[in-house]
Amino acid sequence: MIEPLPEELCAMGPLFRDVYTVQDPVIEKAAVPILMRHRDFIYERHLELPIDLKSRNVGCSLSLSYRRPFSSNIRPRPTQALQNARS
Repeated sequence: MIEPLPEELCAMGPLFRDVYTVQDPVIEKAAVPILMRHRDFIYERHLELPIDLKSRNVGCSLSLSYRRPFSSNIRPRPTQALQNARS
């Protein structure tokens, strides 16, 4: 992970946020806006937002709930949520 989603979309403890935020200047420079927009697109399209990692018993590995592509239980994509968080 280069940069976690904003806290309101991916709640996690400060230690995890620090661990999952890249500190290497070369990689930071490579995180161009189009790459981050692609990350946002993947989260919008394939994951349920917001993600709450604070309330889960999270150890070394994190698991995320994926949507089933053809389920009738699919919620609308939270495009507006990501746009508001970026503003």
